[in-house]
Amino acid sequence: MVSDYQFSADWFTGNIEHWLETFRIVGKDFNKPAAILEIGSYEGRSACWIAENLLNPKDSYLHCIDTFKGSVEHTDLQVDLLTRFTDNINKTPNAKKIFTFQGDSKKVLVNKLKEKAKYDFIYVDGSHMSIDVIIDGFLSYHLLEDDGVIIFDDYGWKHNNVETVKQALNVLEDMLPIRPILSGWQRSYVKKQRLENLNG
Repeated sequence: MVSDYQFSADWFTGNIEHWLETFRIVGKDFNKPAAILEIGSYEGRSACWIAENLLNPKDSYLHCIDTFKGSVEHTDLQVDLLTRFTDNINKTPNAKKIFTFQGDSKKVLVNKLKEKAKYDFIYVDGSHMSIDVIIDGFLSYHLLEDDGVIIFDDYGWKHNNVETVKQALNVLEDMLPIRPILSGWQRSYVKKQRLENLNG
């Protein structure tokens, strides 16, 4: 980890173990190129980890989507997020493999669908309102390669005492052929994966 990254808070480090266990279960080969999509980048903490750990193979890349306007759960910390994100990303060893799409995730994801984009791994950490998670998740499913992995952050997060992310994922699990493979503060899924073949 580069020591001069600048983050006002670190909500990601505690999830690294979850990611590594998810990748172990699905048998991810870290030496193969990966197409990765991140919805919700904030200051770039998770994107920097992805850059250091998942983008080393040739032809790997990361697409980051964010409005960079912040969100309801950390209003007082939101200061010039795009500049902070860009500065951090530029310090990573694979900065040239990271592409930023500033805007509403729904619009960007629809454009990606029109482009017939496909991703091996998608991380969803945008708006935590149920309808937004449902839309982000539904569109992401259609951008995900068969047997691809999708991880949702803040599974237990509450808004007005309602677990909005969990509520949304319950809907998505009923709608889509995805199956949970690991659950905690984050929840991981594989698209069209036969779970009986997984070691975990």
